[in-house]
Amino acid sequence: MTLIIHGKPASQPRVRAYRRGAHAGVYTPSTADAWKGQVMLAASLYRGQFATGALRLEVEFYLPRPQAHKHDDYVAVKPDLDNLLKSTMDALSNAGVWHDDAQVAAVVMSKRYESANQAIGAVIRLEAL
Repeated sequence: MTLIIHGKPASQPRVRAYRRGAHAGVYTPSTADAWKGQVMLAASLYRGQFATGALRLEVEFYLPRPQAHKHDDYVAVKPDLDNLLKSTMDALSNAGVWHDDAQVAAVVMSKRYESANQAIGAVIRLEAL
């Protein structure tokens, strides 16, 4: 399976705690919701296709290129690669592509700046091992 996702990749935010008077709680900020929605929409065609067995996941994230990095290919600043992967894997889980994200036994990932050949977004490849 190969998916090309358009839109700015967003990392999974940390859970936040709050207190209102005598009540306390936790919530997850919605900063990654748009990204997760894009991934879920594209992945919905593959619902249940990888229900069993070990999987190999490859994700290439393409982020906006600042002027100061016009000659760089790889992103060496935030967002953290592991948090980008977390939001993307959560979206693939929510889309039902696999039964459990524990099935992912191998991961190859990178974060790069957009280029003339590759717009902002991600290329996701998933295959059975």
